[in-house]
Amino acid sequence: MKKRGFYLLLAVAVCVGAILSSCSVRQSGDISAKGGSSTITSSAGTKKVAGNRLVGISMPTEENDRWVRDAATMQSILEDQGYVVELAYAGNDSDVQIEQVEAMLDDDCGTIIVASVDSDALSTALAGCDTSSTTVIAYSVLVPDCDTVDYFIGIDSYTNGQIQAKYLVKKLGLKDTKQSFNLEIFHQSGNGSALYAFLGAMDVLKPYLDNSTLVIPSGDTTEEECGVADADGAADRLSHLLETTYADGKPLDAILCTDDTISVGVAQGLADSYSGSVFPMISGCNCNPESIQLLMGGQLAITSVEVTGSMAQQAAKMADQAMSGKTVDQSEENPYDVPAYLYEPAKVTLKNYEKQLFDSGLFVKHKNGTVTAAKPAKADKSPDAKGASSADAS
Repeated sequence: MKKRGFYLLLAVAVCVGAILSSCSVRQSGDISAKGGSSTITSSAGTKKVAGNRLVGISMPTEENDRWVRDAATMQSILEDQGYVVELAYAGNDSDVQIEQVEAMLDDDCGTIIVASVDSDALSTALAGCDTSSTTVIAYSVLVPDCDTVDYFIGIDSYTNGQIQAKYLVKKLGLKDTKQSFNLEIFHQSGNGSALYAFLGAMDVLKPYLDNSTLVIPSGDTTEEECGVADADGAADRLSHLLETTYADGKPLDAILCTDDTISVGVAQGLADSYSGSVFPMISGCNCNPESIQLLMGGQLAITSVEVTGSMAQQAAKMADQAMSGKTVDQSEENPYDVPAYLYEPAKVTLKNYEKQLFDSGLFVKHKNGTVTAAKPAKADKSPDAKGASSADAS
């Protein structure tokens, strides 16, 4: 579908953390977090369980309702099928998550489903572990350049990036103009899915960068140069650009962000420091309550939402298929170098956000103007009936 060789040229992973030479043996049980809130529980207690009936689930944090809901759904489905589930939350600490995943490997989990805190760091760590007896499923967040990850389930981030870039091309009128517009790109480093959003966006923008209808005054055009870790990092980088590259008063017309964790920081930084006459057009990916409020207030032009209704159910189904020796569901069209079950992202703008976000039940808008993720009733345990539009569910 896409040129994987192009990815390999661009997707140069930044090594994060030390490479683990081996995975040390641990006893089953709790793992304490280093300076964060993390938990790990097992429905097996101290009972020894055959590896092919033990499933590990590693989620980034309990502070996000989405991760708690998805983990509970997967755990319930798998336990109903007779599996024993070891569930861990990492307190948004990558080092803690790596320790927890190591422990699951040492406990001989037949399958591990992991939504990574830092996919680059997890990729590096897994490279030093023996996963030959374990199926590793990356959940929601892609783990790039990692031979030890067997499957990915999540949205098509390459298409997600293209959606954002095409919107900017249309709104700036790049196809029909002889004018030049200034663009800056902010990329969330350590996020494999954001990396592919970056690549998808750059494929769309390249012709306009080549003919100079789009110009990046900072000269930052690679994922490393554009990379920031979080909203604070985005605000700091923006402040630096405004004080240096844009100090002469040149306009900043548009900013493309590969994740809404970053777009929130960019929007806040602009509100605090930008003195231009026209507020830059900001695009984002994977909306959250904060970015939705920015969209409603006109500060964010476009974002996207994961329409993944039954992704947790589908992940549990894939784990069962892998453990049972069956063919694991995957999409026919796939831009990644790992077998994947993909969902199409949905574009969200000021015109359609009510329908996409609130009427759909994904988020709730409260009377005081705040937005929160919805807390639905008991989750449907049935696997995907439709799932990814490009998926070939067996």
